[in-house]
Amino acid sequence: MIDQEALPMGTFEDTGSPADLPTALARSEERFRAVIAGCPDPVAVIAEGRFTRLNPRLVALLGFGDAELLRHSPVLQRVHPDDRACFAETCRSLLAGPAETALAPQALRLIAADGRDVHVQVSAVRIHDGGPALYATLRDLTERRQLHARLARSDRMASLGTLAAGVAHEINNPLGFILMNLDGVLEDLPGLMRNLQVLRVALADRIGVLEAERLLAAVGLPATSEPVDELTERTRDAYVGAQRVRDIVRDLRTFANVETDEAALGPVQVEAALEIALNLACHDIKYKARIRRDLTQTPRARAEEGRLSQVLLNLLVNAAQSPEGTEPKQVKLSSYVRDERVVVEVADNGAGIAAKDLGRVFEPFFTTKPAGEGSGLGLAISREIVRGFGGELEVDSTPGLGAAFRVCLPIADDVSSVLEADDESEEEPPSPRRPRILVVDDEPMMLRALERRLAREYDVACAVSGAQALERLSEEGDWDMVLCDVVMPGVDGAAVYRWIQTHRPQLLERTILMTGGAVTSESRRFLDETENLVLPKPLQVPQLLGVLRGMLYEPGQGNALGSRP
Repeated sequence: MIDQEALPMGTFEDTGSPADLPTALARSEERFRAVIAGCPDPVAVIAEGRFTRLNPRLVALLGFGDAELLRHSPVLQRVHPDDRACFAETCRSLLAGPAETALAPQALRLIAADGRDVHVQVSAVRIHDGGPALYATLRDLTERRQLHARLARSDRMASLGTLAAGVAHEINNPLGFILMNLDGVLEDLPGLMRNLQVLRVALADRIGVLEAERLLAAVGLPATSEPVDELTERTRDAYVGAQRVRDIVRDLRTFANVETDEAALGPVQVEAALEIALNLACHDIKYKARIRRDLTQTPRARAEEGRLSQVLLNLLVNAAQSPEGTEPKQVKLSSYVRDERVVVEVADNGAGIAAKDLGRVFEPFFTTKPAGEGSGLGLAISREIVRGFGGELEVDSTPGLGAAFRVCLPIADDVSSVLEADDESEEEPPSPRRPRILVVDDEPMMLRALERRLAREYDVACAVSGAQALERLSEEGDWDMVLCDVVMPGVDGAAVYRWIQTHRPQLLERTILMTGGAVTSESRRFLDETENLVLPKPLQVPQLLGVLRGMLYEPGQGNALGSRP
């Protein structure tokens, strides 16, 4: 019989005469085998440091197909190296003690047939089984540990998500007006150079070339376009740097459960995104691996080129940094169509990923790199980005032969995206009057940047708070568009939206919301419920202009709103 702790309590039987002893022993042996085989927990009998008896549950726990592969094998061979000395000493103490000495339950790590760690709780008692032996009962702690790990990770991710939402909101406002002002400077510099050239020619005609150059030099104006070209290049570098900060903030928002901006998705040629990633990864790859291309001309995929390049860059760097295999390091790049999806594959011939780690590579904070060389966030972020595109990031690996990561993306529809429409609408549409737009934001510098950029096409009025916005909206006259921030102190964007819904319902469908990150449950709920367009900060100028033009004008009809009173 067995008690509640699954330890043998023993059986008692009147064996009768000595002649009946062999039969009684056989029956006792049979019952002992039945007890072990029928135990719901993994059970083993250990004698002289080897497994002498074991039940099917233990064989299955350690991943062996046949019990004979374990029977009579050294027990310590299946114990984790860090636990061997302690477990060996415990076994020696039990065997040296009096009969039926028991071991209180303690944690132990075993090694399965495939090399993965198996966490168990082991209890043992000293018995006699043809000699001193230990009857050990194990309980699998894997699921319990996984549950604890998931709970801890969930708590950690919730904290990170809250932090990310707050950081994103605070960074996106200043980053927004930095990007908007840099975009305006880049747009104005060519015109400045043209005006300078016109001035130079006009002065040369009036006072002569030499005198014109002397006069221009005296007032600090360049005689050639070289200084302006250098200024343009420096401004463009600053703009690219600010965009990289924007992308980093956007990745932080991934952990705050902020969905991918649908308006930013459009047809992307994955081979072009791969070339961008290759150029960025050149320094990390050129001394570590040889690149092999097997690319085909695939249909355009539904994605965002900048963020797709970021995913591919991460996969390329990981492939180049993967542990060496038996052959010189090589990274193979492939693109093809599979199951009506565009696939980009990044494969290496390194050491591959261990079977015990393969299912965890996309877990946040999990990394096989040495301490200080990896945060464990790269693949987790990459998968969230790809899923935001409506795709999936897959992995295959054979230890010793390398690993392959596949980015699978939906094929883009034929419908032109908002961003494509922007390229086709560079010229201002003809209109009998300039539409009137109210811009609402509690960040004064953001308001100034938006006003400067939009005033080229529209009559712009600004409100630095929700309360001021309601005052402006209450004034006489029509408004053609409202561009309103969501998170503001006091009267926030949701309150402005509801006021418009009640008092100016005809303006509701032309109210665009902006957000640098919903940091409260109320703002998140409002954004989930509203059907209006929501633009993430920092605003992308081409996207913003394209949206405004698309909502205010009808192709071929000029200003669709008519004349303003």
